[in-house]
Amino acid sequence: RHGFNMVWSGQGSAGPDGKTDPNSGRESLLASYTGQVMPADTFEVPYQPTVDLQNHAVIYYNATAAAMLGRLWHNLYDPDTSAVKFPEGSIVVKGEAATTTPEQWPVVANSAIWNVYRPTVEAQECGAGTKTTGCSNIDMGPRVLELRALVLSIAIKDAIAAPHTGWVFLAFVYDTNAQGATPWDRFVPLGVQWGNDPELANSPSGRGPSGTAPLKETWVNRNAPGFVMDTLGWGGRLAGPVDVATRHNVVTPSGKRFQGANHLRASSCISCHGASEYPFTTNLYPSPNKSFPPDGQQFLLYDPGSPEWAEWFQNRSGQEPMSLNKSGGVQALDYDWVVQFALSAFNAASGKAIYVHDKFDVH
Repeated sequence: RHGFNMVWSGQGSAGPDGKTDPNSGRESLLASYTGQVMPADTFEVPYQPTVDLQNHAVIYYNATAAAMLGRLWHNLYDPDTSAVKFPEGSIVVKGEAATTTPEQWPVVANSAIWNVYRPTVEAQECGAGTKTTGCSNIDMGPRVLELRALVLSIAIKDAIAAPHTGWVFLAFVYDTNAQGATPWDRFVPLGVQWGNDPELANSPSGRGPSGTAPLKETWVNRNAPGFVMDTLGWGGRLAGPVDVATRHNVVTPSGKRFQGANHLRASSCISCHGASEYPFTTNLYPSPNKSFPPDGQQFLLYDPGSPEWAEWFQNRSGQEPMSLNKSGGVQALDYDWVVQFALSAFNAASGKAIYVHDKFDVH
C-alpha cells in the first residue's frame, strides 16, 4: 500500500533456447521477482530443510524514492541515468517468501501464505541438470505455488545514521516461536548494517588478524531464530537467510576449494548492493568474472582478505562506482540493483546488447 514498482521489469526475457524464461522479470500473480535455488545444506542441522528451496520477493519504493525513479524514467525510452541519486528519506522494502512447506522446513510454520506462478524448484533443477532422477514425470512449466513469508528487508537512505555509505539496511525475519496474533506480529529483528567495516577487510576472517575483532557497522540480534546465523555474511556481516551470501563449490586463485559443508560466506547486504553500477561491469560477489552461476555450480571468487576481495568491503557513497579505477564511463547506481536490471531490460528491448545482463536473481 502506497508503494511503487520499478518500470521495465516485466516478464519476457528469452532463455538460451530463445523461449521466454519463465523466471524472468516479475510474475503475474504477486508481481514478484524470483531468486536463486538454495541447496538444503546451506542451513545446518537442526535447521536444515529436507528439500532445496527458492525465494520469491516483492520490492516496493516509497514516494520519496519513486520521485527519483520518475526523474530517471521521465522518458521511458531515454532514461536519464544522471538522475540516479536517491533523496534522503528514500525507503525500499523487499518482502521475501520461501517455497518450503512447514513439513519440509518447520521454521516457516504458521507463516503467511503467498502464491506465485512459477516453475517448481524440482522443475528448475531438472532443467539445469542438477537433478537427474525422477525428472520424467515433472511438469517443467510454471504453476501456482504456495510460499511462506520469511523475511522483510528494508533499505533507508540516511546520511546521518550512515555517513560513509548513505544507506542503512535492516532485516526482520519470521520467528515461528514468537508471540503474536498474526504472522506479521511474529517477525523479529534480524539485524542492521550501515557499513562494511573496511578496516577489517584485509584478513581472511573479515574480523582482523585475531579473527575476533568486533564489527562496528553491523548489529545482529542474537535472539533471532537460530537458522539465520547459518547464513550471515562474511565475518558475520548482515545478510538474510535467503540472500545467498554463503556460496557452495567455490574455488579461489590460490587453489582453495570450498565444497559440501565447507561453505564460503562471501557477501553482505552492503557489499552486494555497493557493486551496483551501470553499465554492468562488476560482479555482486567478490569475483573476477561478471557472471554468477547458480549456487552449487563451480564459482571463481577471490581469496577472502586479499586486496581484490577487500574491494567489495569498502565504504563508498552511492555515487562512487566500485569500478572507478578499473574502467572509465561507469556510473554508480546508489546501492540499487533493480535500477541496474531495469536499465538492462530497456537496453535489451532497444537492441543495445553490450549493456544487457542476462539474468536477475533477486536477493
